[in-house]
Amino acid sequence: MLLQRPEARESVRQLIIGTHLSHYEPLIKEATGENHLINEAAQKLHRRALGGESEEAPASTARSAAFRQEVMRLYDYTCAACRLRIITPEGRSAVDAAHIIPYSESRDDGIGNGLALCKLHHWALDAGLVALDDRYRLLVSNAFEERGHAALLLRSLDAKPILRPRQIKSS
Repeated sequence: MLLQRPEARESVRQLIIGTHLSHYEPLIKEATGENHLINEAAQKLHRRALGGESEEAPASTARSAAFRQEVMRLYDYTCAACRLRIITPEGRSAVDAAHIIPYSESRDDGIGNGLALCKLHHWALDAGLVALDDRYRLLVSNAFEERGHAALLLRSLDAKPILRPRQIKSS
């Protein structure tokens, strides 16, 4: 119950960061800033949906839309696993904004928990066939059968690093 209160979660988060993750502090600060952008975008979408009215907490649909918008923008509509980038003339993309840790488990819509993935790799993540390690490399399960063109198989991605937003900006 304690962790359901935002201020308690933040206190625990800061304690864990300070005690165990101090060497990641610059990355955590960057992610916190990016999460602030998500909150602002969600509030704007929520106000727009309400016709200009302002509320403290954005609706979950506005937050989800903001999560998607920011993750997709950060990854330039490119799959972090296979680098696929397709955008139709109407502006639709073959890439989704995926939660690394499912929202149903984490209640975390921060972009630090987000990843842009094509439909196949999003499905594979949700199905538990792929995951990420602490070095941003893909881990592929051995507990499934697959066949097809070797370059398209999930197992061809095992131990490969994902595309990260900084890499997109620098290329």
